[in-house]
Amino acid sequence: MKAILINSIERTVTELTLDGRANMLQQWYKAMNVELVQVGHYINEHDSVLVDEEGLLKQPEHFFEYDGAHQPFAGNGLVVGVDEEGETVGCDISLEEVTAKVTFKHLSQIIHEL
Repeated sequence: MKAILINSIERTVTELTLDGRANMLQQWYKAMNVELVQVGHYINEHDSVLVDEEGLLKQPEHFFEYDGAHQPFAGNGLVVGVDEEGETVGCDISLEEVTAKVTFKHLSQIIHEL
């Protein structure tokens, strides 16, 4: 199953293949290097950006912005899809589309913009 990892430390956007049969939540945690996730932004009716639910509690330095989202996100993100029944599936959006919508920022830039 296709997912797209947004790595704010390495400042990369890469495509991943997750095992659709295994424990999906554990795969998200491992890919994002987090302990809790939440939906940070709904891209469209099918795809969403998952973010670290505790990102702001970890004294973050690395953030990413997703064009159209309500705020910058601390830590890493993961783009996944969801079907009509609410089950996680591969994302439809392309790596190129996500890359074009992501901007990486350091904490100092976020503070300066306030």
